[in-house]
Amino acid sequence: EMAFNEEMVRRQRGQRDARAVVRHVLECEYEQLDRRTVDGIACEGFRTTDPTYANGFLGDVRVELWVDVDTYLPVRLETETLRDGTRFLTVSDQYEWDVAVDAREFEPVIPEGYTSPMAGPVQMPAMDEPSLIEGLQMLRDFGADTYPEALTMQGMVAQMSGFKERVMNMMRQGDREGMKAFMKKHYDIDLGDEKPSMEQLTQATMRITLKLQGPCLFYATLVQDRKDPAYHGKVVTPADAGLPLVRWRISESEYRVIFGDLHAETVDAQTLAELEAALPE
Repeated sequence: EMAFNEEMVRRQRGQRDARAVVRHVLECEYEQLDRRTVDGIACEGFRTTDPTYANGFLGDVRVELWVDVDTYLPVRLETETLRDGTRFLTVSDQYEWDVAVDAREFEPVIPEGYTSPMAGPVQMPAMDEPSLIEGLQMLRDFGADTYPEALTMQGMVAQMSGFKERVMNMMRQGDREGMKAFMKKHYDIDLGDEKPSMEQLTQATMRITLKLQGPCLFYATLVQDRKDPAYHGKVVTPADAGLPLVRWRISESEYRVIFGDLHAETVDAQTLAELEAALPE
């Protein structure tokens, strides 16, 4: 069970229209494909590799969409993404539109003896500047000396692999004091004489994962709202206090900039151009 903030509810509501699937492709740079019959339906095809698809949340992506020429509704959607060097192909088809449903069909049936590891609904992170900074700061707190190459969940989670290994090493070596300090600082778990329970670790992992989602969700909204965002995690590190890590437009003449050390400033377009001119190649 997840608790959504009002901004996320507003955005999700606008994406539930079936035709939004079509609109999301046509808002990108795309090529039109020859007509063909899909599942017995005459369709128009579109293909995009635009990185802004899905607000840039999927990273490297290739999408093919086939649309009913009479109803303008999706018939087949193929999405190919790259994660950790592996390509994933997702195919959505056999859609049924305008089907009446009963809310009771969505009530979860929980088997006897099963409980949720979370104490209450999971609170989704806000899609705002503080969430962006908090998520990136968490990586720094874990000792990261670089930022993810892209503000995607794949990029954020990839930074976490070394930290999990640190926890496992301390557990294997029996470093109780080190383990207690580490778990308190990064997982908000107070350990006594026992190892952390699976429930504690599950809750901690969920909290951390949600915080890591914050930067990705916020950056996706900047892309969606066409705020001229840019992220320079490939060349800017936590040590680069004077270099812009993230920027986006807040008015006709001003930009908000988050620097490598995660302090924030509002600058004019000329200052931004000078800051970005100093970025390493």
